[in-house]
Amino acid sequence: MKKLYYFLIPLLLSIFIGSCAEKPTILESDSSEDIYQLYLEKSKVKPLEMSFEEFASLVNKQRSLSKSSAALSSTSPPSWDSEYGTNLNLGDDYSVEVAIGFDFEFFGEVFSSVWVNSNGNLSLNTIFTDYEITMPMQINVWNGSGFDLIDVALVGVIAGDFNPSAGGAVYYKTVGDAPDRRFVATWEVVPEYSQGGMNTFQVQLFEGSNVIQFGYNGLTTDGIDWLNQNMEVGLSYASDQLVLAAAGNQIPDLDGFNICFTPEGGTYIQSDELCNVEVPLMEQKADVIAALQALMPSGEKTDKKLEKAVEKIQKSLDPENWVDDNHLDEKKGKKVFDEEKKAVKELKNIVKDKHGDPLLQAAVSTIIGTLVSIDEQLALKALSEIEGACVTEKCGKEIEKAYKELGKAAEEIAKEHWDHVIDKYKKAWEHTQHAVKENTP
Repeated sequence: MKKLYYFLIPLLLSIFIGSCAEKPTILESDSSEDIYQLYLEKSKVKPLEMSFEEFASLVNKQRSLSKSSAALSSTSPPSWDSEYGTNLNLGDDYSVEVAIGFDFEFFGEVFSSVWVNSNGNLSLNTIFTDYEITMPMQINVWNGSGFDLIDVALVGVIAGDFNPSAGGAVYYKTVGDAPDRRFVATWEVVPEYSQGGMNTFQVQLFEGSNVIQFGYNGLTTDGIDWLNQNMEVGLSYASDQLVLAAAGNQIPDLDGFNICFTPEGGTYIQSDELCNVEVPLMEQKADVIAALQALMPSGEKTDKKLEKAVEKIQKSLDPENWVDDNHLDEKKGKKVFDEEKKAVKELKNIVKDKHGDPLLQAAVSTIIGTLVSIDEQLALKALSEIEGACVTEKCGKEIEKAYKELGKAAEEIAKEHWDHVIDKYKKAWEHTQHAVKENTP
């Protein structure tokens, strides 16, 4: 599999990314087999024996890394959770009920479980296997003696007709600790019924805020199903509870983007951005480790650097260095910055390699940006919490010193001296800890 990475990446680069495009390139073909044939034809060395399913999984792993650049380099939560969780082994028109893991409010009603459905949606109040979907939906449900017509509490990530039995898979998981847990369901490289293709999309439900986030990470669909009907994206429950975000030929344009639904006044407000929901910093660092591991195998020398970087980040996650998921121990917290700096140095060597692979280097650059962003958040959190509580002159002076270090960090960012940037964030954080100690009148 090691050789595979080197002849596959240039193909992925040309087909999927598009140089400096505003949004990711969408595949011209709807056919999974056509895409697989491209792989066989474009490979400049004899292809290894690899099934279409293995090929599709690797393709979308790389797309996940490349398409999440904007999210990973910002302080907003990552748009894509690349650790999918448990495979539900769904077939065509299947529906499986699973626990959400926390209470989730949807249009004013609270639910603790959800049906994950093969046809690109979740239903919160009933099993739902329909493939002809026009929101809001009503279905007949057996009550023991007859049928009741009920409204379906529907989360339509792409409500259409997908067939996981023909390829791909559907996953779910619940992650995090109360009160900041997330339920995540992912449809990975799932083809449309009778039309094929590879479609990867995801929904996240956030505890407490009841925010819903959709993410799209590789779509071949044109938004029209085999019955020539529009697929739909949105939320619905009763006839007067509908938030429709996209339909039909609008759906391909979602590729590489997110939709955030925030509850407000009994309905949901939609925005085409990342949801403003904080993902704990320790969890973000764990996601970085997963992203680095997903890049391997990439060649013996590069793998050693990636493995060393993973080792350093894992050391930074030592519980002794942390008070909780977002705050560092006042005495041992500096070790987090030190280990992160070592990890970044290893990753910089990959980026600087003149003979390195451009897609791999782009992914590693993105990950460096993520690590630097996490360290910035550690410093800023500590600063914001002491600044408002500062009542002594000595405390105020330490706050001033922290701001000076943040300014120096900005100068180093302009030079792309990422290890120096981390040093400045470390010093800013240390000044916040001195401020806390000096804040006794």
